[in-house]
Amino acid sequence: MFSLNPRASLAMQSIGVEQQPVAIVEDFALDPEALIAYAESGEPFRATPGDFYPGIRKRAPTQYADDFCTRYGEVLREGFALPVNSEPRVIFCAMSITTTEPQRLRPVQRVPHFDTSVANQLAIVHYLCGPEHGGVSFYRHRSTGFETIGQDRIQHYSATLKREVTREHAPPAKYMDGDDPLFARIASYEARCNRALIYRSYALHSGNIRRILPPEMSPRAARLTVTSFVRYD
Repeated sequence: MFSLNPRASLAMQSIGVEQQPVAIVEDFALDPEALIAYAESGEPFRATPGDFYPGIRKRAPTQYADDFCTRYGEVLREGFALPVNSEPRVIFCAMSITTTEPQRLRPVQRVPHFDTSVANQLAIVHYLCGPEHGGVSFYRHRSTGFETIGQDRIQHYSATLKREVTREHAPPAKYMDGDDPLFARIASYEARCNRALIYRSYALHSGNIRRILPPEMSPRAARLTVTSFVRYD
């Protein structure tokens, strides 16, 4: 019921100066309507204390996460040049709806972010909404030139960004969607229902959040995605 589509089309692209790979998968799920129906039933979406995600979440079906490793583990290991003998492991998989109004964003939510500083983790964002809700963009930090934040960069990047946002360019209360004094956009991908985007979790990125609906709205009317993190150990 929640299986991925064995006939989905996958294309690899490279972005930015660092030529980081991004995978675009069309027709990702065999039955996207089943996932939307799952989102509308069962346990409710909830905000998670301490989570920087600007919205609410609920667990995705177990079958969905398991199927991802089976169908895409090997091809993504090659496409992202991950260690030959590494095995994919899903460490997070949840349905997500963006609900936070721009004026309520915390400063850290107003700038591009990275999910982890380790290089062997991939992020998968599966869109179950249309382009009117906005996709995702990737960024270069202007002063350092960094497009990814690995463990060798995190200390310098964090100190530099903290100085910039507190002394020079406080980010306005809005979602990031394009160039600003601190970051340059290097690539952008639109949301499309049943499209998945896959990229390294340490890439600087931000959702192009263009439509916020109240939490009580039906998930099918909202910016509904399935977000997963897969680590190759």
